[in-house]
Amino acid sequence: MTSSFAWEGDEHASLLTLSDIRTLGGLRDAASRVAAIADILAERRDPRGVFPLIYRIGLEAVAAAVEDGRFRDPDWVQTFDVAFAGRYLDNLHRHLCQARTTPPWAAANRHVDTDPAAIAGAVAAALNAHLISDLPEALHASSVRARHVFDYQTLSRLIWQTAPAAIAEIERRYGTDLSPLYYAPPLTWLDTALPGGVPDSQERLFHSITGLAFAQGLALANPLARPLIRAQIAAGSQTLIVAVDQLTRKLRPRSVRA
Repeated sequence: MTSSFAWEGDEHASLLTLSDIRTLGGLRDAASRVAAIADILAERRDPRGVFPLIYRIGLEAVAAAVEDGRFRDPDWVQTFDVAFAGRYLDNLHRHLCQARTTPPWAAANRHVDTDPAAIAGAVAAALNAHLISDLPEALHASSVRARHVFDYQTLSRLIWQTAPAAIAEIERRYGTDLSPLYYAPPLTWLDTALPGGVPDSQERLFHSITGLAFAQGLALANPLARPLIRAQIAAGSQTLIVAVDQLTRKLRPRSVRA
């Protein structure tokens, strides 16, 4: 627990309520909760708020796409995205209660504890927890099947297209330019973290990560393979945890405020 999260009163109570998945409803409820959490944290300039700023934009885009009829199986999309959001919310709730979180989220929180000024590092650590660990588990929880690949690819493209809006919102609320996180060349350590070597752009890197997560989510349905897949996920996450410091040094996002 950090001093920035040692809050009392209305803010702390609001965060606890918003992150309590026992009352979590559908996709719009998840998006609304993440947006409210982002606002509370951004008001305090807490680096933990940068990730929900990004995530809120993605969730709202997905909810709008569901309502516009862009998916073949909208019920599965909503089941998956609520499970995905629930993993973030539950880990936040546990952190607020000083309870045990998953190791990748514990690492993300430690990163903020030890270097609260490193916004890029905080985001990278949160994205590691979200994409490398939570994503395949949420796919598994949603009973993903091979037939869902079309909708999943639509989701991945849709999320990447929110990058400009996310960059602008982070700059507005935190005064930090994180465009290098999206557009800088991938780091050299990725050739040991991903099969097939280093993609030549962050966009291809994103789709490589989400593609691997889809395969892992499918494989988790097999009880015999499940321990091996979870060990693979944990190993990949640990590789990226170690690499977050390298990422922070490489990106060095420039402040646009004094």
